[in-house]
Order: sequence, then C-alpha cells, then structure tokens
Amino acid sequence: HARISSILRQAQEQGINMPDVNNMTPDDINKYASLLTEEPEIDLIKKLADYPGEIKLSADNLAPYRITVYTQELASIFHSFYNKCRVLTDDIDLTVSRLFLVMAVQQVIKNALSILGITAPDRM
Repeated sequence: HARISSILRQAQEQGINMPDVNNMTPDDINKYASLLTEEPEIDLIKKLADYPGEIKLSADNLAPYRITVYTQELASIFHSFYNKCRVLTDDIDLTVSRLFLVMAVQQVIKNALSILGITAPDRM
C-alpha cells in the first residue's frame, strides 16, 4: 500500500492529471482498458476481479483467513507487475491506464485490510 501511495505521489509531482472517473464515457473507459495488455497487467485485473467472490466466501464460511491469503496474493502479483511494467511512462494514456490499475489495487488492499481491522499506511 505504501509503495502504491508513493507511485501516486510521483505521478502528482510530475503533473499527471487523472481523468475524473465519474465523467468518463464507456468509450473513455474502453480506451484506457484496451491499453492494459501485458501479462502482469492482466494477472492483476484477474486477481482484482476475484475480490468480491473472496469476500463472499470468507463471510459465508466464517473464514477471515481467506481475506488475508487473497491480500497476500494480490500484493505478490502487484510486486511482479511493479517489477515488469513501468507505471509512469512517456505514453500518457498508458500511464493513466496503469495508474487507474494501481489505484484499483490500492483500494482493494485498503478495503481488505479494513475488513481485517488493519490500517493501511501511506508511507513506510
């Protein structure tokens, strides 16, 4: 979570303006989503898509450890993405696409940790 916060701070310091998600059209969303084609990006997207189901299974089975395992796996996949895909690039559209992905990972980690009663630090 702290690494993600650092990436987002760097983007802000570089003056990268993120579009307001609430004002994006489906075409805008498709444009950014279509740029995420690298295997580590796809792996992250797939893992993020698993989150609602993991929360439901955890609740249905009274098994909070599932959230811990999921969050560790997500962090591992993010680490791989971070090492293989430069987030802040010369291609502004690709940068914005990857920043949206990074922000989604940050939100899911924050939510999962909150469910577990853990606060997510912005800095280490």
